[in-house]
Amino acid sequence: MATDEPLFKQFGTVMEGNNELDIDGQERALDYLGTEDSFTFSWGFRETYAGLRAGMPFVSTGNTNLLSIYRFHDHMPIRFTRALRWHINWREESGFVSSPAWQRAITNNGCWMDYATVYYWYQSVPGGFTHAPLPPVNERGIALLRSSARPDPDVAGHLKALEADPKLLNTFDSPDDLQRVRVVNAYQGFPFHIAVPAPKGGHPGNPNPGRKGILAVHPVDELTPCLVIRRVALPNDQKSRLRLVVSGDPYEAPGKSDFVLTAGVYDRREFTWFKPVVIDAGTPPSADNWRTLEYDLSAHAGQTVGLVVRVAAGGPKGQWANEEAFFDDISVASE
Repeated sequence: MATDEPLFKQFGTVMEGNNELDIDGQERALDYLGTEDSFTFSWGFRETYAGLRAGMPFVSTGNTNLLSIYRFHDHMPIRFTRALRWHINWREESGFVSSPAWQRAITNNGCWMDYATVYYWYQSVPGGFTHAPLPPVNERGIALLRSSARPDPDVAGHLKALEADPKLLNTFDSPDDLQRVRVVNAYQGFPFHIAVPAPKGGHPGNPNPGRKGILAVHPVDELTPCLVIRRVALPNDQKSRLRLVVSGDPYEAPGKSDFVLTAGVYDRREFTWFKPVVIDAGTPPSADNWRTLEYDLSAHAGQTVGLVVRVAAGGPKGQWANEEAFFDDISVASE
């Protein structure tokens, strides 16, 4: 668990959320009155402890609150046949969810908590479940307390203000091509167009060499992602895919620059987010450091959709150090 919400300092109030378990479709079959109680603790999360069936290996409180905690149910198992849903419910905690401070924090994109969870269970009959391989370590090393935890702005509202782009390809050959996308939550001075990168880096813009006609963006801060949005009518009789050609900045902070890129598609009803990818700027600067990413859009054939590219601080290097993102291509490719 991780949060920097001032209202949750030392995990105050947030620890009161009820842990409710739905078992085989039966809602609230089990109910623990408080998150800390469900892990056998009381009066919050105070000191580290390692026990046989419950423990708290790590806790750090202050401006940033971090917590690692576990519980085993081997002596009092929770049995299920088809489905087990475990959720945390704060709606009945009127002592703080109804307070003006809570509402103000929500309005300002606050009151968030980042959870990373692992569950183990035991089956009476082996098999019957496909275990996908773990992603590579560098993909699992996305740092907590980054903009993946922040809610996105009203993307649907931004899309309504955009005309559907009649051209499927956008390789940013001219500054006018920047008008075919909408950039939200960019750092001061961004976005801008780069006709040809400087041979040895240098502002404005320091992408890897080998490309020209580039869109440059940067998240506004460490906890707020930058979004690049397009509205496109997909062909009805062809397979389409979103193609991104992207680079980081290998010059300004050599060996330290990385960010998290997440692409998504919005079909007026819901978002489909694809798997996040860590973009490492690479070192030394090289044309080989440009990444080409492609995402299948065939499920949306014939629809006018929103295409969203999310640039956020993070990555295994875990620092706010020059999260510039450079796009040579944000296009729909069809065949």
